[in-house]
Amino acid sequence: METDPEAEREASRLKGIAETKFKNSNLKSALKHAKKAQRLAPSLEGLSSMVTAFKILRVASKSKEWYQILQVEPFSHINTIKKQYKKLALILHPDKNPHSGSEEAFKLVGEAFRVLSDKVRRKEYDMRLRIKIQDEKVALDDNDDGFAGKETFWTACSRCRLLHQFERKYLDQILVCPGCKMSFEAVEAKESNAVRVFRSGRLSEKMGSADLKTKMGNVGLKRKTVSGDTKMKGSAGSGVDGESGDSRKEMGGGRGDWGGGRLRRRTSSVGEVLARSKPKLVEDREESMTLAEMQLEAKRRANQAKLKFKLKEKEMEKRGKKEKKREKEIERHRALKNKDLEVEGQQAAERIVDLENENGVLAKKIVDLRTKKRRTVKKTEDLQIVRQETLKKSVDLVIERHKTSKTKDLEIMAVEDSDFYDFDRDRMERSFKKGQVWAIYDDDDGMPRHYGLIDEVSVNPFEVKISWLDLQSNGDEGLICWEKQGFHVSCGRFKVSRKTSIDSLNIFSHIVECERAAREVYRIFPTKGSVWALYNEAALGIEGSNLSARDRRSYDIVVLLTTYSEMHGLSMAYLEKVDGFKAVFKRREIGCHAIRWLEKDDVRLFSHQIPARKLTGDEIPDSLKDCWELDPASLPSDLLTIGWGS
Repeated sequence: METDPEAEREASRLKGIAETKFKNSNLKSALKHAKKAQRLAPSLEGLSSMVTAFKILRVASKSKEWYQILQVEPFSHINTIKKQYKKLALILHPDKNPHSGSEEAFKLVGEAFRVLSDKVRRKEYDMRLRIKIQDEKVALDDNDDGFAGKETFWTACSRCRLLHQFERKYLDQILVCPGCKMSFEAVEAKESNAVRVFRSGRLSEKMGSADLKTKMGNVGLKRKTVSGDTKMKGSAGSGVDGESGDSRKEMGGGRGDWGGGRLRRRTSSVGEVLARSKPKLVEDREESMTLAEMQLEAKRRANQAKLKFKLKEKEMEKRGKKEKKREKEIERHRALKNKDLEVEGQQAAERIVDLENENGVLAKKIVDLRTKKRRTVKKTEDLQIVRQETLKKSVDLVIERHKTSKTKDLEIMAVEDSDFYDFDRDRMERSFKKGQVWAIYDDDDGMPRHYGLIDEVSVNPFEVKISWLDLQSNGDEGLICWEKQGFHVSCGRFKVSRKTSIDSLNIFSHIVECERAAREVYRIFPTKGSVWALYNEAALGIEGSNLSARDRRSYDIVVLLTTYSEMHGLSMAYLEKVDGFKAVFKRREIGCHAIRWLEKDDVRLFSHQIPARKLTGDEIPDSLKDCWELDPASLPSDLLTIGWGS
């Protein structure tokens, strides 16, 4: 079925509004606009998965009900849960669905599946859910009254002698017994005005067990409420519901007083009140009937049944005629509407032909403008290609400089030896594997700020083919301004770009811990326990505003106490150098006051990660326990001087 172009444009507009609302954390409005767009153009790309993601996030924002997040019935079979998880994972996977909300919804679906596929965790969750549902049901039952606001009366069936409650408009009419399914005349069973009877089976009167047993002893009456919850059988010499006085004491706490609130009992409150007030039982008229009277009664009932059946048939016949008449009217209106649409379509076609004949010259101009536009676009693409080739040549020149001048390269990468750990062992030829991301030294000041993805590795002779990772700014003005000031951004989302070959180990620093966010997209952020160089905020302030970017690069060394989170940021502690060592650092302060939190937007202050090892073992002096040794190759030269510190 072809989609109306106008509807598709409107759906695209609504989809854009939904994405904007989602980015502004207005999930309810985002879901509303996405649903409207789906109704207009269900086949619009990414719209169905967007609606699914927004629904899941909407459910999670209210309460994390795992069954609702997976969109299955509560307590579903594990096979149903697995099938639904595979379906939602295929729809929401970030590699195939980069649209708004899919990544967050994908994580929620995965978390729901982990809970429900774990037998122990699911058992605990199902128990809490059942308790919640039961509490809601009990609360509903306490507040529910099927005859609320209606006047009712109690009557007994003349055959099975069961008590039933009906609306008063059915008094003295022939009704069908809900118990034995036989007809009987609804005669009211009078109740005492001294007590209140509740249909749900509760009493709010004081009644002793001995008094109840005396008044109910000789009543041969069975009772069943319309709801079917409670029954009562009475027999001579027994208490209510066949219970003795001892069982009555167990239910009532051994007291004759039933006050102090409502009491739920399995016995029928109506039967107890009728017994207590000594009502007149409904006469069993059939026991005193003669054979002729019984035949007349049976004939009367058969005639009533036939009459009801005929009335029902007539009602169905009338309803069928009304439905047919209505269908004919609908068909007639539809035919008239189709005819009007055909006439309008013919008129529109004639107008289009007239417009095409009158605007032939205008159409020719439009074609010429489109041709010029294509030429302009082609020139722009050629300029972009030239710009990329120029950038590639500049990068290749940097690599070539490392290749052609080994002596110079060694001179540039020469660093102090470490005190304890040999960091060069982690960057041997055998350390490189396909798919790793390595930090690469910056030619500006020799710090490891660039990243490269290993595509191929050759050990003898050593050569690696890498793909550079470029930062995705996504139009963030803060990041763009930061880079324009000469500061490189080392944390964020990076995309695979140009490729090159390198045969020198000296430009590589260490393996980077990262997360693959999507195809050819990697997330690189500080993790718990890692050591980073942080741009000194005092040097970035007003005092250093007149200095160049190179001169303003003063660093603080920090250790991460938590892994970066987009919601909470991260926490860190400052390190200071241990006197008498080249690259050994310790915590500047210990305690809650020594912890600093960085918000999400402050991660741009991180300059580069420094490979580090925590000092442990018997050969380490006790004074250096809980200290870190840092790779001298990643430390600024001013921090390598022995004796530097606070």
